[in-house]
Amino acid sequence: MGKILGSASLSKEKPLALEAFKEFRGIILSEDIEKANLPAKDMSVTAWVRVDKPIEWGGILGAIQDNGSFERGWLLGYGKESFYFAIASESKKTLTYLKTVLPYSPGYWYHLTGTYDGKVQRIYLDGKLAAESKVQNGPILYPPKGRFALGAYLDENEHYPFEGRLEQVTLWDRSLKPKEIEDLFNERKKLFPSIEALASPNATEDWPTFLHDNEQSGKGAASIKGELSLRWTHRLRMPPKPAWPPPAKQDFWHKKYNLKPRVIFDRAFHIVGAGDRLYLSSSADDQARCLSLTDGKELWSHFAEAPIRLAPTVTGEQILCGGDDGYVRCLAASDGKLLWKSRPAELGHRRIPGNERIIHQHPIRTGILVDGQTAYFGAGIFPTQGTFLFSLDIRNGRILDRESLSISPQGYLSRKNGKLFAPTGRDPAGAFLGHLARRGKPATIPAKSIPEKYPHAFIEAGDLKFAGGKDEVAVFRSDGSLAQTLPVTGKAHSLAVIRGKLIVSTDIGVVHCFSVGEKEPIHVKPADLSSFPKNDSLAKKALTATKATKGYCLVIGTKDAALAASIARLPDLRAIVSSSKAEEAEKLRPDPAAVVRYFIDN
Repeated sequence: MGKILGSASLSKEKPLALEAFKEFRGIILSEDIEKANLPAKDMSVTAWVRVDKPIEWGGILGAIQDNGSFERGWLLGYGKESFYFAIASESKKTLTYLKTVLPYSPGYWYHLTGTYDGKVQRIYLDGKLAAESKVQNGPILYPPKGRFALGAYLDENEHYPFEGRLEQVTLWDRSLKPKEIEDLFNERKKLFPSIEALASPNATEDWPTFLHDNEQSGKGAASIKGELSLRWTHRLRMPPKPAWPPPAKQDFWHKKYNLKPRVIFDRAFHIVGAGDRLYLSSSADDQARCLSLTDGKELWSHFAEAPIRLAPTVTGEQILCGGDDGYVRCLAASDGKLLWKSRPAELGHRRIPGNERIIHQHPIRTGILVDGQTAYFGAGIFPTQGTFLFSLDIRNGRILDRESLSISPQGYLSRKNGKLFAPTGRDPAGAFLGHLARRGKPATIPAKSIPEKYPHAFIEAGDLKFAGGKDEVAVFRSDGSLAQTLPVTGKAHSLAVIRGKLIVSTDIGVVHCFSVGEKEPIHVKPADLSSFPKNDSLAKKALTATKATKGYCLVIGTKDAALAASIARLPDLRAIVSSSKAEEAEKLRPDPAAVVRYFIDN
């Protein structure tokens, strides 16, 4: 039995593991190394580990002394970026810190193994050899005094406790073979969700939700083989209209500079897709759309009553999307027909001016996360006015449950380690660094330099990584070397790999499709303007009488829709038509440039 320093607990969710927080100081397994019966020559140490707080000298399991030139024992541990296995032999009388080449990402599970057979020292990460050294030789050299400790770097004058989770830490008195280590990883990896997600077991050729799956792995199928070339472009008539402007770049009061925007979930029309169809939503003209993957032509569209700011979610033959009108809509994937729409009764029907539009007081600004027959979404912007997480039955839209939140849920929901995460904004460059560090070979280009030039979007497909920049998308190999650059129009905020094609959507409303092979690209332009009655003279008289130059114009009923259209064409003015009859509003929606907004009274 060991002696716990401080306090520790078991995690509540699976896998059950030792949970070490600030109060944890380690576990002393033996106060006397000589009486601990530790391996003398051959040894292996394995651990399932999740580091939550990286530090310079972190310990998982070991019996070590490292004071100046006096170096003895061994330790399986971690630094701020990499794992290591340190050992000292009688022939060298110094420690060799053998490190993994790739950095680890905090908050993710890893299977770590260190082995020594008297001649070769090795470290394995997730069942694969990460590094080896032949510096040490002969029996292990232990210090005359010392302690055998779990969950801490502990020697005579240093004590650095572990923060994170440990599961099944094992010490062997022999050197495990590579096949044994690989088997140990494969036998139990399904118990650790983050490992399973990052290994992309569900890397299908479809891309049914934002960043591919509920874990937001950003990993698609390895379906691109060869050089990419432009297949088609589709330019939407109206570019994205983000809810929030970029923040000030400097905060002099708090001495913060070069600030980057975090609430960027609607900077582009994010793309999802299944089969030979793509789906996207518009914050500019309030529509969900379906495009052909083959040629980029529009197959159908569906109007909401306010902006739809996030990508739809594809589930079977249904498309789910939430909008600023407070509704979750379920559409038929085949033709866009409305199957049902649902708005929680407790949200009420009140509409307010918001982000230069008329929106519901509790808009839906999260993606729709589908888990089986249940969908989850957030509603509301300001916690003081009520923000919520809801679940509903995707078969009929019936609300199942509600939970009050203390955050502003804006962005895409994700599920990791069995938990549901509601975002408040995301840092795509930071996310990319984590994924780049998590898998693959050491980058030939410094990893930190890649997000500087391509900061907008990052995904993977097999051995290829795709990074979105300004007027350009870069294709990187798994070792970080540049394979290809692809010109695009605008900032590439949305990337997806669907059925062997790379789909790019930019901040100016252009969707690009790249695939392998040479063909003449197709360019799909916006549809011609529809004819729509207007009454410019009456509009000018109304504005002259009110002396209005900017703001909102609310028109009750569809009789004066021509007046609303004329007002909407003027700068800095918004025109909204309210109708009690859905069929009348539907007939009038396809107005020129969709400048008039309609909602149905209810």
